[in-house]
Amino acid sequence: SAVLGPYVNTAGTFGATPIKIFDFGATPATYALHSTGLKKWSGTAWDVKGYLLEDCEDAWNESVHASITSSTDSTVKKVGSYSAKLTATAAITTAAILATEAITAVNLNNPDSICLWIRTNFAASASQLQLLIDDTANCASPLETLNIPALTADTWTAVSFISSYIGTQSIISIGIKGTIASGNIIYIDQVVADCYIANPLDAVEVTDGTD
Repeated sequence: SAVLGPYVNTAGTFGATPIKIFDFGATPATYALHSTGLKKWSGTAWDVKGYLLEDCEDAWNESVHASITSSTDSTVKKVGSYSAKLTATAAITTAAILATEAITAVNLNNPDSICLWIRTNFAASASQLQLLIDDTANCASPLETLNIPALTADTWTAVSFISSYIGTQSIISIGIKGTIASGNIIYIDQVVADCYIANPLDAVEVTDGTD
């Protein structure tokens, strides 16, 4: 339509061919959905509103602590076919990087949060585990160390963090840091910038009386 034409024509700036565009007028906004995320039209550019950083469909293998086995799990999962699984083969009593995963370099426009699903087979205390984000490999010098809240054993928890750096740095590595007892397991699924997946929708219904 004439209303949506200008948005469709900016596909080059958008970075991917839109699957669907939702136009809600000047207020609140126009949104476009594509294969890796959701973007909002600012009036001059597409701002990312939900970008999949890591789908956790394969084992985290950029770097793995000597006392951790990194694998996937097809039974204990939240989204997709697998979750990333970290199993401690020995106790790690001093906070250390348990595993990191290389991600496609991304410098997002104005996202303000990072979300992930996480589950443990033990009751984790607040800040016992941390999410790392970095613009260097292996989270060697993390831009941010984000404290994960207390977790109930054997329960998936959607965790959201406010991030200062994700919109201004080229993020290439994410990781989990903390202490863990032998035999303890951590499951991770769907790490997303500007959280649109942490609490997934079953369906979206849009009605527009102008069409």
